[in-house]
Amino acid sequence: MHRDTLNLGCNNKTQLTVTKKEMLRSIGVIAWSSFLIAGIATVVFFAMFNPEQLAQVATWPMRMPAELGYTLGFFGFWAATLCSSALSLFLIKSPRKEHTHGCCKR
Repeated sequence: MHRDTLNLGCNNKTQLTVTKKEMLRSIGVIAWSSFLIAGIATVVFFAMFNPEQLAQVATWPMRMPAELGYTLGFFGFWAATLCSSALSLFLIKSPRKEHTHGCCKR
């Protein structure tokens, strides 16, 4: 195995070798796409809801400046879309198991 590759399999049938360049590209795609969608979600959400009013109707009413509400909202949307994008990429790149149709071969 090369220094630049990572072996992500547990046995010979399900080995998946990924180069560091591919791994960094995947991380970049996940981070950038989730950043863009979080920005759009923040704009749409806060076009309908005022963060200062949301803070007042929260379980524990608190005083919060609007800028803090926008910031927390953006990072909350970014965390959610980051997890969603990472899970999607993980499921797409997971090795597929070979299935036999019909009876199991012994």
